[in-house]
Amino acid sequence: MIKLGSLLSLEYGCALPAEARSDFGFPVFGSNGEVGRHHAYIVPESGVVVGRKGSVGKIAWSEEAFWAIDTTYWVKCSSEDKRWLYWILSWLPLHRLDTSTGVPGLNRNDVYELSIFAPELGERQKIAQILDILDTVIRETEAIIAKLKAVKQGLLHDLLTRGIDANGELRPPQSEAPHLYKRSLLGWIPKDWKVNSLESYVDSDITYGIVQAGPHVPGGIPYIRTGDMSGEELERETMLCTSTRIAASYKRSEVSFGDIVIAIGATVGKVLPIPLELDGANLTQGTAKISPNSATDKDFLLWAIRHQRAQNSIQLEVKGTTFAEITLAALRKIPLAAPIDLIEQTAIGQKLESIDYQIRTERASLMKLQSQKTGLMNDLLTGRVRVTPLLELS
Repeated sequence: MIKLGSLLSLEYGCALPAEARSDFGFPVFGSNGEVGRHHAYIVPESGVVVGRKGSVGKIAWSEEAFWAIDTTYWVKCSSEDKRWLYWILSWLPLHRLDTSTGVPGLNRNDVYELSIFAPELGERQKIAQILDILDTVIRETEAIIAKLKAVKQGLLHDLLTRGIDANGELRPPQSEAPHLYKRSLLGWIPKDWKVNSLESYVDSDITYGIVQAGPHVPGGIPYIRTGDMSGEELERETMLCTSTRIAASYKRSEVSFGDIVIAIGATVGKVLPIPLELDGANLTQGTAKISPNSATDKDFLLWAIRHQRAQNSIQLEVKGTTFAEITLAALRKIPLAAPIDLIEQTAIGQKLESIDYQIRTERASLMKLQSQKTGLMNDLLTGRVRVTPLLELS
């Protein structure tokens, strides 16, 4: 264990007014990361930047010569140790060193006094290499997710405005094949489509759930609140439960696998599918049940409600400023365009569900990688796990 100050020094950055920055040249770093570019630099090579004012202890890395502004420190150290020290500084809770009462600030002398585990140089470099590889995989996974999301948005628009023809292909746009389209209150739609109110696509009344669920009952009947809809999926583990007696008195709002739940308060218009583990669950006043009928594909209906066209119609009906909500009567009348042919609905739903599944899979992989990274940093940077066996193999 040695003092961090024996391995590095933190040098003050230099002021650079915002109007002097541009989109070209060398990167300029502030306490929150890159804030622009400039034709000159103050550090002639790659290196580490530490937030000094504002975002105390936030760490950034520059791959090239850079300018660090006066809200930051830049790290002066041995070139062989740069990446290892980047990981050490990223891992250390530097934000806890802020003792100011006004603008958050980091005293470099406090950083110098921190004790860290410092193995031999070869082991330090191997640790940095391992963490760099994992970080690269994380960034690549994030890029894949971003690309898939962009593809999904394009598909969502095309599939729900043009549909799929008998050959399983997207119809050409209306501008190229006007004979395939007709006018509707929602604009141009394929000739084989219809526009009906949301209530015409369900087999039971769209209704909200339990008014007063009472205290949490461990092992009871879970009920879905708007707060449970903050993510991309409904998670049984985080939900409160009501008694079987109360749930039984709200049988009308009991949900089944394949149903859709929609937020009618707070995040109005957000829809999520009911997973198998929530078959038999219930709702609250802030959520409503949508049960697709036999002539409507459940995946298609989910994505049709998520489409911007439907969301715009929903937002036009939202009431309230402090607490936004939509009435059930207004929700039931929201217009949706859909193919008359169930086969086309199913094909559209499957395509959108397929790419959404890819995104969920990549997102789960990303979460696992991020967890591994946190664990590895704690193990390798403390010496709890050594990389000396890897050094012997290399």
